[in-house]
Amino acid sequence: MIEHTSKVDVPDAEPPSAPDELPIRAGDTLEEIGRLMLFLSVAAGGVGIFAFGRIPTVTSWGISYEWHPLAVLAVLIGAVWTVALSWAVYRAGTTLRWIEAIGRKLDIK
Repeated sequence: MIEHTSKVDVPDAEPPSAPDELPIRAGDTLEEIGRLMLFLSVAAGGVGIFAFGRIPTVTSWGISYEWHPLAVLAVLIGAVWTVALSWAVYRAGTTLRWIEAIGRKLDIK
C-alpha cells in the first residue's frame, strides 16, 4: 500500500458568482437566436422529409423510391419537436425583452 508522506494544500475555491445584471439588449439577442432556430428547424424538417421519407426499393426495372409513411411520421415528429423548442426560445427572448422594457420604464436596476 502506498503511503502519502506529504499533503497537498488545495485552496478553498469560491463558486463562480453570477453577474449582477444581464447584458444590454439580451432579450433582443435571444429573440434573434430564436428566429434563427425557427428558420433552421423548419428548413431541416423539409430537407429531412425528402431525405429520409422516401425509402428505396429494388424492383425489376431498377430502384424505385416510394414514400414510407412511418419514416415521414418520424421525421415530422422530430421536426415539430424542434420547432416547438425553437418557438420556446423565441418567446423567452420576447418575454425578456418585455421585462427589460418594463424595467427601463420604471427605472429598476
